[in-house]
Amino acid sequence: LETHSSTLTHMLARPRTQLALAWVIFSVVSTMYLAPPVISGPTADDLGVSAADVSLLPTANAFTQVVLAMPAGAVLHRIGVSRCVATGATTFSLAATGCAFAGSLQALLGLQLAFGVAACLSGPGPLTLLVNSWFDASGKAFAVGVLFTAFGVAGVLWPPLCAWVSEAAGWRSVYGMVAVASWLLAFPIAAWLLRDGPHMPRRGLTSDARPSASQV
Repeated sequence: LETHSSTLTHMLARPRTQLALAWVIFSVVSTMYLAPPVISGPTADDLGVSAADVSLLPTANAFTQVVLAMPAGAVLHRIGVSRCVATGATTFSLAATGCAFAGSLQALLGLQLAFGVAACLSGPGPLTLLVNSWFDASGKAFAVGVLFTAFGVAGVLWPPLCAWVSEAAGWRSVYGMVAVASWLLAFPIAAWLLRDGPHMPRRGLTSDARPSASQV
């Protein structure tokens, strides 16, 4: 048992392992941007609202991100990126689950606000910061480039899958599918496997306060 635990710890301490884990999370949480446009028509028809009303859903998400971007940055610095990503992944999973049972536009708007919170804590910004903490200066550009391929791959795979599920089982089933993917992949990875890297700035210590090489 100790041998297996040591092996897992060693694997999780590898930069490319953490990059791969962040990649999976990014590919799942990307659905908050990719799914709503695909199912906007069926959503409007089912709820008896206009296309203009449904367009408020991504607006609510984006507005939340604008309002919370700076406070979220302070939280990231305060408690660490991996903890924030775990909180964000949990929020995302709960919001997706709620959308699968939403019965009104107002409920969806509230859940889109939750998606906005999730984006601030486990979206592109926090995941980029986490990945950067595992690579030195020579590897950061490569790592970030690989990370953002997750959004491209998600953009190829998720929209047609969402469209097919929506036609076969309804738009709520799309959110149900996203919720299952998040609970099975993003949530456990973020909660138990993701780690802050050795190059993460120390909390509470600004760059001006760090000792220079000549002072060490």
